[in-house]
Amino acid sequence: MFRQLLVALAGVSLIGSVSKAAIDDDSSDMNYDAIVDQLNKENATTLRAQQPAAKSSSLDSVVMHGGLGYANFVQGLTFDDGTTTTLNQRGIQAALGIDLFSPNWMSEGTFRTFAEDGDGKIRSSVHEFELKLLHKDRIAASRFGYRAGLGLTGRYLTVKRKDLPEQSYTTPTSVLTAGGDLFVNDRLSIGADINMRNSLIGETIDHNSYDMTLRVDAHF
Repeated sequence: MFRQLLVALAGVSLIGSVSKAAIDDDSSDMNYDAIVDQLNKENATTLRAQQPAAKSSSLDSVVMHGGLGYANFVQGLTFDDGTTTTLNQRGIQAALGIDLFSPNWMSEGTFRTFAEDGDGKIRSSVHEFELKLLHKDRIAASRFGYRAGLGLTGRYLTVKRKDLPEQSYTTPTSVLTAGGDLFVNDRLSIGADINMRNSLIGETIDHNSYDMTLRVDAHF
């Protein structure tokens, strides 16, 4: 009887030890899995933090400008025989510009044409190709802006005088320009330019001219 009781007690003790070991093993497994999951999450977070943020390209801020204008120029001419005249002509302008990686600097190319005009004694026509470097800005964050700059112009003047052969002059000129704009919105503006040109060569009658241009421009 006593021996049987000892055997029973020993069996209960063995079962308890086995159960405790099993519980400890399960707990260890659970703790290990939790630690692995936590480390994986921390590694993923660290990798995301170390990845460089996507940098915006400088090209993203580049704006192009295109527009049309109505121009009027005044120019005095003195011919080789001493005859003088004043040209006063009207024409149209097409312009295309692009920002130079800054909202305050741009280059602009223009083509302007002034159809033949004049009187019965002298008639003339002018065509111009121009490239300018401009500085521009808004005035105190308002809708008004300004621009000013300089450039080079290829100028083609044709003159027809009564009873004389037609004469043509190709003249490179420098140009100074200043103007202002009223922005209807960020995509559309209305403005005006004043331009002064001076010839870069002496062998021409096309020495200087002044003009004013009214223009409408789109910005995209």
